[in-house]
Amino acid sequence: MARKSFDVENPINNSPAKSFLTQNQNERYKGDGEEKTRGNVSLRLEPENMSYVTIISKLKGISRNKFINDLIADHEQKHPKEYAEAKELIERLGER
Repeated sequence: MARKSFDVENPINNSPAKSFLTQNQNERYKGDGEEKTRGNVSLRLEPENMSYVTIISKLKGISRNKFINDLIADHEQKHPKEYAEAKELIERLGER
């Protein structure tokens, strides 16, 4: 069996998880009655924050992922103007 070449500059490219994540990066799922695109992100939380997310998500009976998504959605609802302004700025900067 031939061996795959090893990417020294980007070791993550050698990971079996890398190909899985790349293949599933734009996985579609249904939620709230509409089809959405799911993106993957790797977070490195401080140990205290990870403990908090784990404990509170267990208490609520939801996944850690759902808990974090709910936190983001809640923040977005509380700060709609800030989000809209930041999004507009990023779009304008991207046009340059």
